[in-house]
Amino acid sequence: MAPRWQISPSPSPGSGFLVWPVAFLALLPLFIELGTLRSNLLAFALATPPELGQAIHISLLLVPLLIAVVFVRNPTVLPVAFNHLPRMVSGLFAIALAFATTALFVAAMTSPIISIDRHLQMIAVVLPLFIAPKLRLDSHSFMRAVMVASNVGLLVILAYLFRNGGLQALAGVDRLQINKAFPQILVYLPFLAVIGLGASLVASSQWLPLRLITAVISMSFLAVNYSRTTIALAALAAIIAGAVPAPGRRSVVGNRAGRVLGGVVVAAIVFVLASASVGGDRFRESASAGRSEILSETLSRLARSPILGEGFVPRSETNLKPWDTHNQFLEMFMRSGLLGGACAIAAIFLLAKALISNRPSVPGPVSDLHRLATVVFGAALAGGMANVYLTQLFPGVFVWLLVGLALSNRRSTRRPQLAGQHLSAARSGVAQR
Repeated sequence: MAPRWQISPSPSPGSGFLVWPVAFLALLPLFIELGTLRSNLLAFALATPPELGQAIHISLLLVPLLIAVVFVRNPTVLPVAFNHLPRMVSGLFAIALAFATTALFVAAMTSPIISIDRHLQMIAVVLPLFIAPKLRLDSHSFMRAVMVASNVGLLVILAYLFRNGGLQALAGVDRLQINKAFPQILVYLPFLAVIGLGASLVASSQWLPLRLITAVISMSFLAVNYSRTTIALAALAAIIAGAVPAPGRRSVVGNRAGRVLGGVVVAAIVFVLASASVGGDRFRESASAGRSEILSETLSRLARSPILGEGFVPRSETNLKPWDTHNQFLEMFMRSGLLGGACAIAAIFLLAKALISNRPSVPGPVSDLHRLATVVFGAALAGGMANVYLTQLFPGVFVWLLVGLALSNRRSTRRPQLAGQHLSAARSGVAQR
């Protein structure tokens, strides 16, 4: 029987119910119009959508919900925590935020509404990392809710695609018109397939039929997916899931190689499904089409303000959308300058290192959650070379929440271990005497 300290802290009353709204708000592709701040029920019904670029993901509502839950449970404490994070991470994020806020005032002179809105969204995206320990969500229930929510989200996207032209629309020159109901449906929302596939591969303590259903839905979506980045990230998620085994299993070279090989097989299936459909046309296109111009423009903008960065300055008077770097790391440099961006990237590196080096030693829901966080965070970082995932409302809010939940178990597993080591040392000293 595993020692008590190796099991995650007991969830607070009501946390089993809380996982469902948390998962659905983080993952379901429902949007809110920025212009009127009302629920866009028509878009959710796959009918008349808002104009392209005029909506935000409903996951923005998740942040005030989490803060409200923490405050209702214990009004005397702050809704955020820092002791679950590796040393220096909070300070590095604070420095990056300070530079980004300074850049905000520069950008606000050009377009105050756009600049302030995007700046507040950027803060809201990362906040779940610090709120997660206060929630004490049940790991088993949360994993189940994540798989159900990702399945619903993928089915909603598939329904909309087939209602609005299906594969013919994706293959045609007017494919971007499908973005009208769900903004960035071709770029960011397909990350749901990465989350769903990763959960189905690592959730060893979940109901097997649910895992199979989640895998089938995720793979079915990949068969009609248009994003090359998503296809590559889904394949990478399968390989990471195989390379990060559940604790308690034999770690001999043969077994580890077999699990990695299994991940490679799943990755190969992903590419076969994608290449036989719309994704095949994308594979034949040049991967660098348009990206070299974007890189050149990004570096030129950064050179104009290397210390503070650009903040969220609109592209032009006719295009109020800030410049899209298509690179997570360049994005951080663009928004907060070279020093602020370097601090943010260093903090992310420390978080990734903590996930890898602090894996739970007992199989179960806590281990499953930690493995999913490793898979999703790794995929988001790898995808950061082609898209901006960690500072977008989706999937950024969910990714940071997942990392925070995984790391919130870190202290509860390390402290008793150290205590046990000290006790063993004391006993050996007594025996020697």
